[in-house]
Amino acid sequence: MSTLDKILSIDRRIIYLAVALAVIIPLLNPIGLPIMVTQPAQNVFDAVDEIPAGGTILIAMDFDPSSKPELYPMSLAVLKHCFAKDLKVIIVTLWVTGVGLAENAVSETSAEFDKKTGVDYAYLGFR
Repeated sequence: MSTLDKILSIDRRIIYLAVALAVIIPLLNPIGLPIMVTQPAQNVFDAVDEIPAGGTILIAMDFDPSSKPELYPMSLAVLKHCFAKDLKVIIVTLWVTGVGLAENAVSETSAEFDKKTGVDYAYLGFR
């Protein structure tokens, strides 16, 4: 019996148990890796932080559904930072596929901070 045949003959319950343990053990006993802030992320934070309260910022949310897992959380973080600093935010998207994603990010974040469209922010959509 070859090695491949031995691997293929393993009972699927054992495989499921191994996968479950691989997920549960790190959840119960975290490794504790440090969280490091990269310089580009710090630069964006500092740039938004330098704008005085009541100032205006233009944010272009240029992404599509394929890049949503990476860029959507960053968009939420930037919007939350802007709304927490009481900035007037203008949002635009230059990609037609990003219209719905940008709209969702703006509505989700503005509801959290009780911001009103036309007063605290303006969503211009696709331009």
